[in-house]
Amino acid sequence: MRLSPTVSLALPTVLCLAALLAWGGMSGCRTQPQPTDSLAAARQAAVQRQRRIIFNNDGDDLLHLAGPATAETFLSVRTDHAAGTMVDSVFYFSRRPISPLYTGAVKNEPLAGRLQDLARQGTDDLRLVIEASRQQGIEVFWSMRMNDIHDNAKHPSEIAQWKKDHPHLLMDKPADKERFPPSDPRNIWTFVDYAHPEVRDLMVETFKQVLAGYDVDGVDLDFLRHPAFFPETRLFQPVTRPHLEMMTELVGRIRAEVLAASRRKGRPILMSVRVLPTLAQNTHFGFDVEQWARRGYLDLLVVGGGYDPFTMPARDMIDRGNQWGVPVYVCLSSSGFEHSIGSRRFYSTDADQWGRTRPDADEGLALKVWRAAAANAWLAGAKGIMTFNLFPRQPGSRATRMARRVWKEIGDPDALAFSDKLYVVENVESLQEGFMMGSVPIEGRLPVQVEPGAEVQRVLPVADDLAGAGDRLQSLELRLKLAGLRSNDSVTVRLNGERLRLTRRRPDWLIGPVPAQVMRRGSNVVKVELAAAAPSALTLDGLELEITYRR
Repeated sequence: MRLSPTVSLALPTVLCLAALLAWGGMSGCRTQPQPTDSLAAARQAAVQRQRRIIFNNDGDDLLHLAGPATAETFLSVRTDHAAGTMVDSVFYFSRRPISPLYTGAVKNEPLAGRLQDLARQGTDDLRLVIEASRQQGIEVFWSMRMNDIHDNAKHPSEIAQWKKDHPHLLMDKPADKERFPPSDPRNIWTFVDYAHPEVRDLMVETFKQVLAGYDVDGVDLDFLRHPAFFPETRLFQPVTRPHLEMMTELVGRIRAEVLAASRRKGRPILMSVRVLPTLAQNTHFGFDVEQWARRGYLDLLVVGGGYDPFTMPARDMIDRGNQWGVPVYVCLSSSGFEHSIGSRRFYSTDADQWGRTRPDADEGLALKVWRAAAANAWLAGAKGIMTFNLFPRQPGSRATRMARRVWKEIGDPDALAFSDKLYVVENVESLQEGFMMGSVPIEGRLPVQVEPGAEVQRVLPVADDLAGAGDRLQSLELRLKLAGLRSNDSVTVRLNGERLRLTRRRPDWLIGPVPAQVMRRGSNVVKVELAAAAPSALTLDGLELEITYRR
């Protein structure tokens, strides 16, 4: 059985503490610049520190205040709620207008007024998050969304002035929003085009300002918000070799700024990137991650947009990260779970923000899917979990209760071993178009057509050792959603070669028990066959395995 993070990281933690003592620690004691060898040792210790859970905070804290912003009210929305959980790191995307690419949105109410409230108190959102997190013993990275296009859906007044002043540096024109439907990536015109050196220079200067003005423990380059940096991507085409080289040069320049800031401050400042889960995908979109790692540009890697939390092929980058000496963390998103669940009963903690509150939402089910996806990530070799779009609200709120429950559980693989879970093969049909631009492939996922006389198969990853669970296992149930299922259809379902007896319990669903000895830890092959006599095809829309343990 895998050791818990506390045990498995005991030696690195000792080394980390020794190195931290050598250079003054993370908690505010700043030293004179250290010799290169001491700084290198401190950097290695900082890289290896425990990060069971990384809380990715998109900076919307200020939008959810009930009144004027103060340090106390701002921190009470999200930051305070990480205390007493397994959150070891916060990656924060600040709304203070640091980057010219985002200054448009922060000029509008209520955000503008609340930022001014904090400014009158001599502070801002990023500074408050750094100070409060340090008091909790949590490290803080400033996270930059490298090409965020949420402004594409907003009023023209919320487009950053820099974009208005430099229309030739964008991928297209406002008219494209009318020319193309939302399902077409060309509808998104507010992407900046990284082929222009002015754009890359702007990014370097942005990081330089943050490193000079804020006492961060690291910076994060989030390349998945959103994953288009060159025009080819909007046409579902791979980028060119010169484009790969442009992005490598950019990452190298930012790394140079990070190292320079580390030398000035006499302590290691780390650098992370969030990219796609396979090397092939990253190359397609313009991220030559292997070169970045081999040139020493990276301290940490976070993989995945979180939209395929169960079947994400994260092991590809995890294994490569091990070869390169770069720890890899897996990103899981609340939004990804909502797309995945066939019953669509998932409770998303961003419901209030997007107006998706549902009376039939099931917090218990939400906790089961977080556990399952996290268990798969730990089994794949992840060093930790990043949570994305999982946000507390104010104290006592449903969203806060849900986020803290997740944060108290998913950072310990041993504690997850005998907890109830729901494993899923994702339905990613809605992610094939629009802003995702093919970054979550449909191959091996759902939906899939089951033709008469034909068989389809899907791999269901399951981290639990069910065959060895013995009496602790109470029930094991497989559920398949087959859209268009008729009363006289003959459907055969096999799991790892074993034919299962499933019955229809509600429209379009076949449900039944699974013998524990049939299950494998890791990949499980589910095959579905529709009899040749069926008048037409069915669509496999949902595939779920629910595990319940005895208490």
